[in-house]
Amino acid sequence: MLRQAALIFALSVGLVAAGQQNRRPTPAAHRHSPSDLEVFILDSSGKTISNIFLSRAFLAGLPQKTTILKADENFPELPTSHARLKGVDLDTLIRAIYPSDPRVAAVALCRDSYNSPFPRQAILDHHPILVLTIDGLSPHAWARKNHTYDPMPYFIAYQDFVPSFQVLNQDERAQHPAEIIRLELLPSTSLFTSITPPNSAQLPPGSPVLDGFRIAQQNCIRCHNSGETGGTKAHRTWQHLAEVAKSRPDYFATWVHDPMSLKPDAKMPPNLKYDQATLKALTRYFQTFAP
Repeated sequence: MLRQAALIFALSVGLVAAGQQNRRPTPAAHRHSPSDLEVFILDSSGKTISNIFLSRAFLAGLPQKTTILKADENFPELPTSHARLKGVDLDTLIRAIYPSDPRVAAVALCRDSYNSPFPRQAILDHHPILVLTIDGLSPHAWARKNHTYDPMPYFIAYQDFVPSFQVLNQDERAQHPAEIIRLELLPSTSLFTSITPPNSAQLPPGSPVLDGFRIAQQNCIRCHNSGETGGTKAHRTWQHLAEVAKSRPDYFATWVHDPMSLKPDAKMPPNLKYDQATLKALTRYFQTFAP
C-alpha cells in the first residue's frame, strides 16, 4: 500500500514538473475553480491515499472523443437535440492520473448525492465519456442558451451503449451521472464489497440472491448507501431497505415496482419493467442484510 501511495505521489510530482516545463495545465493539490473535478484515490479498505483537482483545461488537454447527444430513458433530463458532445474517455482520464492498472474502477459522485459506479469491465466495454462541451460550449453555457436542464460541471455520455449482459429480464443499464463534482478511483475488487451478500461464494449460479445483487449494483446503489458505498440521495440506507424487505416483503416489492402507488408524492422513480422474478430476487437479496 505504501508503494502504491508513493507511486501516486511521484506521478503527481512528475506531472507538475512536466507542466512547469511545457506550460501545460497540471493536476493541483487545491481547488482553483468551481468547475475543477476532484479525484480521490482510495485503497481496498476505502481509505484515501491521495486527492487532486483537475481543471477543465487539464481535461481538455487529454485525448478527446466526440459523440452525438441521443435520447436515453436513463437520462431523460437531456432532450434529443443532436448536439455534438466532446469529452475525455473515462479510461483515458484514469490512465492520465493513475498508473496503468487493470483493476481500477471509478465512482462518480454528483451534486445531489447521486452516485454511479463504473466497474473496470464496464469502462472497457462501454467507454463512458466525461463530457466537457456541448456544441463547443460548457454544459452550463449550453443549458443557459438552450433553456434546458443544466448538467454542470460534468456528465457521462456514450458513443453507443450496447448492454453486455442480462439479469432475469433486465439488461445492463447505462450509468448517466450528471452534475459530477467528484470521482473516486479504487480497486475494482472492492467496489461492491459492502453490498456483497453474506456467503455469496456458496450460492449456486442463478440464485435469486445473486441475481438481486447484480440488479442492485445497477440500480439501487445509485441512491442508497451501505456505509460509505453508494449514494445518499434517497436518505434510506441499505440496512433500512433490508429491514423492510424482511418485515414487509410484499410492501417492499410494491415499493420497488411502483412507489407512487403507495405514496403519491414518492420521489423514487418507478421500476415498472421489473417482473415478479426480478422483484423476488431483489427482496431475497436485501433480506440477507437484515439482522
